Amino acid sequence: MLRTVEGVADVAVRLHGNGRLKAFVVPHPGQDPARLSARIEQFAAARLTDPERPKAYRFGTAVPRTVLGKLEDWG
Repeated sequence: MLRTVEGVADVAVRLHGNGRLKAFVVPHPGQDPARLSARIEQFAAARLTDPERPKAYRFGTAVPRTVLGKLEDWG
């Protein structure tokens, strides 16, 4: 669902060690991560229940993957 937010090129969501969700977001080129983060937070608050919303966001140029192409944890 977070991929539908304007400015998001890709996203991965995983369970954090504390039992809450975390998201790794790949912005479209030229997107300001701070503004995109606010847009994502607003979108998630309007459409997702509290347990469905990631509590931590990290931004980067590509979703972390292992050499085999599997999703890798980003800490």
